[in-house]
Amino acid sequence: MLAKIYAFLPATLRAYRHKMPPRLREAIRIQQDSSEVLIGWIQLGVVIVFSVLYTLAPKTFGEDAEFAPVPWALSAYLLFTLIRLILAHNRKLPDWLLYVSVVADITLLFGLIWTFHIQYDQPPSFYLKAPTLLYVFIFIALRALRFEARFVATAGKVISILMVTTILAIALHRARGLLVQSVVDSTAARDLSRFVPTEVAQQLKSSDHEMIAGEGEVRQTTVLFADVEKFTALCESMSPTELITTLNEFCIAVAEPIEHFGGVINQFQGDAILASFNLPKADDDHAANAVRAAIAIQKILASRTFGDGLRFRSRIGVNTGVVVGGLVGTSDRLSYTVLGDDVNLAARLEQLNKQYGTQILVSESTYRLAGPDDFSFQRIGAVKVRGRKADTTIYNVDAEISGDT
Repeated sequence: MLAKIYAFLPATLRAYRHKMPPRLREAIRIQQDSSEVLIGWIQLGVVIVFSVLYTLAPKTFGEDAEFAPVPWALSAYLLFTLIRLILAHNRKLPDWLLYVSVVADITLLFGLIWTFHIQYDQPPSFYLKAPTLLYVFIFIALRALRFEARFVATAGKVISILMVTTILAIALHRARGLLVQSVVDSTAARDLSRFVPTEVAQQLKSSDHEMIAGEGEVRQTTVLFADVEKFTALCESMSPTELITTLNEFCIAVAEPIEHFGGVINQFQGDAILASFNLPKADDDHAANAVRAAIAIQKILASRTFGDGLRFRSRIGVNTGVVVGGLVGTSDRLSYTVLGDDVNLAARLEQLNKQYGTQILVSESTYRLAGPDDFSFQRIGAVKVRGRKADTTIYNVDAEISGDT
């Protein structure tokens, strides 16, 4: 039966059953372990409710009754439930104990129902008419919390209500498929956020339509472009392994102040970093925050070494203007970036640092929006920028004089 049900699952889920990566299997196992903890607490609640009801209910059996089995059965079940709950919290529940738990649930209920005709001096057929029989559905449903059809089927075989068991097993088997797909999707989303900005990954997750290449958002944005001075010469003195390790240390160090001040890193271009403020993450103070991030980067680089004791110097260009941010590429491979003439200008300003012997250059638009009185700006003047017809007024930012950020 389950084999036929399994055929209804999407092909991707059937494939995952056989070659699911270990990390996904571990994620599903964690979810199932959490379900077992929940099941344990519900079982504890059930035995407490049964105990309270028994205590409050009037006792109609006579004094000559041989014994009252209910307190003994509930006490034994309480002890079993507590042991099971402790093991569930410690993630030490073996499969065989789960089957024992199913049997214990049903045995408790049917054992109590069977003793009613003894305790209450009723004919044996009395227990077949007892409304308590309906409680069996509590224990069947309880097995569904684990997303394992085999445990539901076990409970159903014990009580021989095959119709209910079959329907619930079908629903549960398909629900497990959805659980697997959910784990796959959530894991893919976490992996995706490592390759595109987190804000973009969230947009992809919540979008009501498939995002495609060519779609973009236009907004006033401050763009920061940072590059390492004399990086080509540094590469000659390092092995490829040392190079990638050292470069990664640099990227981690530079990323921290950018993210701290609300920026979003769009691209790591070798030793260069392209970051945007106010796109895709909204920020009303984006120009000032970009300047603060640039100052913080220079202070970090001045205070530490990388790799085998190397010191890096970085040139940074900052510009504010209207740009577009969106996905570019093909239908099979997309990446997020910001584009526009003002992005190019930020890159040109970074290069001009070499000509003027500076470390941070900002454009007139960034200077005005950031607040001329909030930083140590030094006007260099209107200069000719490669690729632009009109002159561009630029300013130097002295990271040391600008003070703490």
